[in-house]
Amino acid sequence: MSKTRSVRLLGILAPLLLYQTSCDRPNKASQNQHRQGILRVWAHSGQAAERAVLEQQIKRFNNAQNATTVRLTFIP
Repeated sequence: MSKTRSVRLLGILAPLLLYQTSCDRPNKASQNQHRQGILRVWAHSGQAAERAVLEQQIKRFNNAQNATTVRLTFIP
């Protein structure tokens, strides 16, 4: 195998292997959240009216069922 071909092959395989190893096992915190039915949502903080609507929607969703709880985090 030529050096150029080896470098190309390594360039293709390296990102794939890194992706595979990073997705191998979820961490324990993720597993606990999944079992508890917690869904984390990040939203742009935006204007006050937008924040209020999002908070109302999430409150309605959380009150409508018990299987999943949504936790909202505003980001600047």
